[in-house]
Amino acid sequence: MEQNVPASVEIADSVIYQNLQDEVVILNMASGEYYGLDSVGASMWKMLIDQREIAAVADRMVTEYEVRPDTVRGDLHTLVRQLLDAGLLKSV
Repeated sequence: MEQNVPASVEIADSVIYQNLQDEVVILNMASGEYYGLDSVGASMWKMLIDQREIAAVADRMVTEYEVRPDTVRGDLHTLVRQLLDAGLLKSV
């Protein structure tokens, strides 16, 4: 089942992040909660920050990782929904 996500996102105002080798650590300063993304999640995060458009990120991931488009879209939509729910991203 595909999750309902906006077409574009950006980092929420109260969020800072740091790249640590192939991972990303994210802090929601409003809640004081830390989050960590593994290498694949970190790659998705970086692409979302650079491009903002979820469809463009999915297309880029299909090309770079040579995976099926429906697999990438499902994984990306799940991550975006979780990041939105945690207040780390916001709709644009």
